Amino acid sequence: MVKKLLKKIRYHIQVDKAVKNGDCFNPALVSRKDFEKREYLVSKEDLRRWYPFGLMFVNKEKLFQYHESFGTTGAPTASLLTRRDFHHYVNQIDMGAFRFKKTDFVMIRYPYALSTPAHLFHAAAHRHGSTVVACDSRSEVSPYPRVVHLMKKLDITVLCANPTEAIKIAKFAESISLDPTKDFPSLRAICCAGELLTENQKKYIEKIWSATVFNFYGSTECGNIAYTCECGNLHVAEEYFMLHPQSRAGMNRLILSTLRKEAMPLLKYNTGDYFLYVESCEKACRQRGAVIKIMGREGEWFNFGNKRLLFRDIKDAVFGLVLKQNLSPFWYCTGEGNTIKLTIEKSENQPDIGELSRQLEVDVHLNVVEPGTIVSMESLANVIEVKKPQYFFAGVRR
Repeated sequence: MVKKLLKKIRYHIQVDKAVKNGDCFNPALVSRKDFEKREYLVSKEDLRRWYPFGLMFVNKEKLFQYHESFGTTGAPTASLLTRRDFHHYVNQIDMGAFRFKKTDFVMIRYPYALSTPAHLFHAAAHRHGSTVVACDSRSEVSPYPRVVHLMKKLDITVLCANPTEAIKIAKFAESISLDPTKDFPSLRAICCAGELLTENQKKYIEKIWSATVFNFYGSTECGNIAYTCECGNLHVAEEYFMLHPQSRAGMNRLILSTLRKEAMPLLKYNTGDYFLYVESCEKACRQRGAVIKIMGREGEWFNFGNKRLLFRDIKDAVFGLVLKQNLSPFWYCTGEGNTIKLTIEKSENQPDIGELSRQLEVDVHLNVVEPGTIVSMESLANVIEVKKPQYFFAGVRR
């Protein structure tokens, strides 16, 4: 497999780039020995340094789509796709337990601008004959009142949105006297991507919508790396990716090589994420890929005295509290010395944070704020009139 990867990289990349970009690592110059010795060869910083075409291994004429990350953890990275690459990205969406049906009405609530999820779920739904409602996200054309109206009137069966967006839509529906568990009876599935989804956050979304959540883990530059099986676990799409872990015990950097990408193959690429291997699914599972648990990104470690926590630990613990005590899902945390300060919107129940402190083994201070302080339903309800350009006006325009 290593020989095949090296041959593929050497075939595509132009050696003269090593001369022009002498400060960058060049995969064309890697030996098998170097490949096996080094923990990783390409990092996010390399992708940013080579942005946008420094790792393009095909002629521009062969490109089919161009995408970029949002750059939430730094400058954006590019994703160059041939038609075949795009087809493989869609295949990766189609590998798990979730299946689109011909009878589905699928609402896409991901941004269509530059990022990949909206385009991939859109194409996957069409592949199975589903009807797509291209609702977009962060758009003046589709504010929350319109989204909820369409979900109800069109009997939406599948919602594709990141976890936080799925929560905000449900809570906005409640704010206009709708019950997400009863007033959207056709909704059968929510496809989440683009954000770290923890077990308790997943349970919370399933509870408020009364629908099954399917998680998809990937990145703009790689595609969909792992998908949810019928047991609810993440399996690596091993037809398309090879993982390079240090050990099956403990936490690993998520380092991978792409196996089928044409436009921008990545060799021993450090995604910047951490993961754990899960030995097996809870019950018999038909999926072949290794089972993994995504733990978060580099830079998401926080120290509280002698206690070191990942943001994932905090997020999952807080959503566990939200679930158990029926609290508001709108909250944020700050670190203050050896303590965590949890700010959460007021709800009918007063939070009991003793359990949270015991679980995290860190002192937690509570700050309860008025509803709408963190996420304002009034702001979500704002509808900005969107008009086409107008050049002719009846009467005199002054």
